[in-house]
Amino acid sequence: MNKKIKKRILRNLKIWKENLMLGIDQDIKSIEDSKNIQELMNCKSILLNRMVSEIPLGDDTCYFCQAQLIKGQGLTCEKCEYAKIHGMCIDDKNSTFERIANHMNNLHNLLNYYARIK
Repeated sequence: MNKKIKKRILRNLKIWKENLMLGIDQDIKSIEDSKNIQELMNCKSILLNRMVSEIPLGDDTCYFCQAQLIKGQGLTCEKCEYAKIHGMCIDDKNSTFERIANHMNNLHNLLNYYARIK
């Protein structure tokens, strides 16, 4: 494992965590300020959707993407070691990344339905 890549990912994860916590704090404040059950459920749905949306799957926290960037190659899935096993993240409908993205989308839909009380 390349220590420089690991350090970069950790730095990016710490930034991600700070931003996520700010958003969660805002969402909790909205729940606290809610005036009725529907408003509370809507705010909670926003919180839950944020948590799903903010799962750190982007290139800024991917070891293989960061390895390419450090080498000055840019982001090219054709050269990616991860893509050889899991498929190209963006261009392959059957890649692990795309399957996760589809499940996240389904989860967003369920969470939006979860907030309905009428």
